[in-house]
Amino acid sequence: SGLVCFVDSAGSQKITKSFHKARAFSDGLAAACLRNEKDGTETWGYIDHGGGWIMEPKFERAFDFHGGRAFITSPQDPERLDVIDK
Repeated sequence: SGLVCFVDSAGSQKITKSFHKARAFSDGLAAACLRNEKDGTETWGYIDHGGGWIMEPKFERAFDFHGGRAFITSPQDPERLDVIDK
């Protein structure tokens, strides 16, 4: 299906949601991507360890949090990096 999910060291799925793409957890959050099946656009947001959206998918790109901050780009200006706080 081309989707990714989060599993524990025993291989059990820990978050019941699946995502088009996802990054590893960093500072307690993971960047996760949803894909619009109609037009193929992708948007990134951040989830917690339970799979809940802490920041809804609205970013063009989303990078790992370090020290409570992360780089993102917005769909309006995908060439400009911005910094967000947790």
